[in-house]
Amino acid sequence: MNKKCLIILLMVILSAGCMPEGPAARKKLPPDEEKLPIHLADPANDEALVNLLNTYRPVAIPWLAKWAKEQPGGIVIDLRADESMEPLSAAYLIKRDKVFSIPVQLIWDGRSASRAAYFLKLANGYKEVNITRIGEGFSAFQSDCFNF
Repeated sequence: MNKKCLIILLMVILSAGCMPEGPAARKKLPPDEEKLPIHLADPANDEALVNLLNTYRPVAIPWLAKWAKEQPGGIVIDLRADESMEPLSAAYLIKRDKVFSIPVQLIWDGRSASRAAYFLKLANGYKEVNITRIGEGFSAFQSDCFNF
């Protein structure tokens, strides 16, 4: 993963506002839109990711606005430690009114569930953008989790 993708991912995850309560109807992305897959299987990098986000937080909104125009299909964040385990996921919409709206699919497994919870809890501290849960994710029987 290149540094630009990593920085964007961090800003999206941790500047997301707060996690809303309760499930909502899942919103599918149009199939012609490209999604940016970001694999973060190694928890040893989490502290560095948080530090990068905090460093670039002052410029997050302009970067995210520009990036959302260039990458309209959204982001798939895969925290799974073991891709052979049954995947779990949730879909979110990260937005700042009249500036940008970015769909994000968060994927984890049993071994990475605490990391998913950590990143979502951390996002509660950032109010620059709003995050809305838009769905539960994809079927566990689907063979390619990046095509939902």
